[in-house]
Amino acid sequence: MKYGLLGKTLGHSYSPEIHISLGSVPYEKVELQENELEHFFRAKDFNGINVTVPYKESVIKYLDCLSDTANKIGAVNTIKNENGKLVGYNTDYFGLKYTIQKLGVNVSGLTTVVLGTGGASKCAVKLLNDLGAKEVLTVSRTGELNYESVKLRSDIEYIVNATPVGMYKSAGECLIDLKYFTNLKGVVDLIYNPQITELLFRAKSLNIPCINGLSMLVAQAVKSAEIWLNKTFSNDIIESIIFALQSQIENVVLIGMPGSGKSTVGKALASYLSKPFYDSDIEFYNTFGITPKDCIESEGEKAFRQKESIVIKELSQKSGIVLATGGGAILCEENRKCLKSNGKILYLHRDISKLATENRPLSTNLTKLFNERKGIYESFSDITLTDGSINQVVKQALNFLIKE
Repeated sequence: MKYGLLGKTLGHSYSPEIHISLGSVPYEKVELQENELEHFFRAKDFNGINVTVPYKESVIKYLDCLSDTANKIGAVNTIKNENGKLVGYNTDYFGLKYTIQKLGVNVSGLTTVVLGTGGASKCAVKLLNDLGAKEVLTVSRTGELNYESVKLRSDIEYIVNATPVGMYKSAGECLIDLKYFTNLKGVVDLIYNPQITELLFRAKSLNIPCINGLSMLVAQAVKSAEIWLNKTFSNDIIESIIFALQSQIENVVLIGMPGSGKSTVGKALASYLSKPFYDSDIEFYNTFGITPKDCIESEGEKAFRQKESIVIKELSQKSGIVLATGGGAILCEENRKCLKSNGKILYLHRDISKLATENRPLSTNLTKLFNERKGIYESFSDITLTDGSINQVVKQALNFLIKE
């Protein structure tokens, strides 16, 4: 093995795609238990290896030396085999610095707080200090400064979330309420999937500059490749990989009135983009064994909407799909959050006279429905696709997605 990623349970990782594009090949995923680490590092059968949780600190004892930054942080995420000598680096530091600079909020002189106390937190603490923060606080569940008491520090001006809270297993969760921090100037969440966590939703709602961890993921990988390959990459390379990865991760979500052609357009888009296609109405049937029409008629619209939300939440946790939603799915705020967390929202507007109404029990009064939903469709979407042929609508969508 030349290069790879070391962890305990890796699942899907985007590191191979990033490193292959940079020339760190072959790049493999290496899943090991704690008791297997010593044998792995004694063999030294690699040129370079990335390290992820939970081993960023425990691998240090197997290394011959550390870079100054890694030594001061006390965590390693990149190792280079230099003729049998294992040298540990922390490129997360570079990745986070790139992200903070990209956000464009100068932390010098600010009162900052880092959520969490693990390896990523240690990296953030050192960087914020190096960038001249006035004060760098750390928050944990049980410490003197915890997620309850931190609200008393109304002087906090910058927040970095270095915990996994907000990832899909805890989607919708947030450790702190931003309303207590009236001087807040910036928020960084190291999570990148979903791309908009609950913390970032709250920051956006308050018009606070914020950014997710995708830039950090890519920038730290690029720095690792520079160390392994003894070469330098430009920031343009970093940004091009971020764009490609974002396009790969991001869902394309079609909203609009019942019968507006969302499924037809969605299938065509999925084909062009080489993404899987899902229809929330079909997934509703697959989940509950009843069609939306039959559910509404037998159980009522309220029961249908509750079940629909379960389906929307599950579909929103997928990555890189094209999704056609039911016409009323966006009426629920939680549904909108789920769909937006990892998706570009495309509103398919179609003249009411052209809407299909067969087997659509809620479409008996289309004008009333449209007037009720029009504002939500428009405010929630990233683009409105104007009425036209399938090819014309798909072309509008592709032009938008490619430009984005």
